[in-house]
Amino acid sequence: MILSLGIINHNNIQHKLEFIENKLVGKKIIVAFSGGVDSTCMAYLSKKYGEKVLLVMQTGISVSIEEQDEAQSIAEELKLPLKFIEYNEIELSLNYQNNDENRCYYCKTILYNKLNEVKEKYKFDLIVTGTNKSDLSGHRPGHRSSIENNINNPLVDAEITKEEVRWIVKDAGIKNWNKPATACLASRFVTGVKITEEQLARVDKAERIIKRDHKIKILRVRELGFNTARIEIGIDELDTFEPTAYFGITQALYKIGYKLIFLDQMGYRPIIPKINRNYKVQSD
Repeated sequence: MILSLGIINHNNIQHKLEFIENKLVGKKIIVAFSGGVDSTCMAYLSKKYGEKVLLVMQTGISVSIEEQDEAQSIAEELKLPLKFIEYNEIELSLNYQNNDENRCYYCKTILYNKLNEVKEKYKFDLIVTGTNKSDLSGHRPGHRSSIENNINNPLVDAEITKEEVRWIVKDAGIKNWNKPATACLASRFVTGVKITEEQLARVDKAERIIKRDHKIKILRVRELGFNTARIEIGIDELDTFEPTAYFGITQALYKIGYKLIFLDQMGYRPIIPKINRNYKVQSD
């Protein structure tokens, strides 16, 4: 994927960074880390302004191995310690399993409780996320959970946008400044489709197969229920996608249990238009 950043007002962004510096200076900081550009930005700024930084990332059934490996690589590039905490949301929350429109709220509440335990154990001052101002335009029940659980969102407070996040990370020379947006595997399930371990693993496997065989970078395999999948490919990549490749994809996905497979001609978009309550996803 090729990204071009718009014109950045350097004076404006400098004022925003000074605001963040004042919040972080001298603090021992835990960063809720995913390896994406937003949490990378927050990790970089925490290291720049804070006294001590620990990156903490959830592992488990809802986070792909690919994302874990990329997060480890970015942590090494930043020269910051990364702690993995493993747990199973399905075992901890029936609400998460049932996957209503506030699934992210239940998911993040579990995560933030775990992070607060780490904070208390190791005597840190703050927990921060990479949520930025642009994120708040969508349906973000997880952000509500962060406020309720005393989690800090410095990029939101400083009104830093997604484009400014990418500029900061690029200016710092960090390799993932143009990484496509990612989200946990549970975000592939349309609202109302129950989340199971088996289906999470199947989504992960389906996306790895398609990315491997067809060199696609932006991809979502949506779980629609009843062994039905909808494939969303990045708009730019969809324009060059060979129609004959669809046959190979369907054959591969049949083998892992899907019975009906659609290629979405509109391509990937973060929120599926809400035709009915079963066709909505969160934070993806």
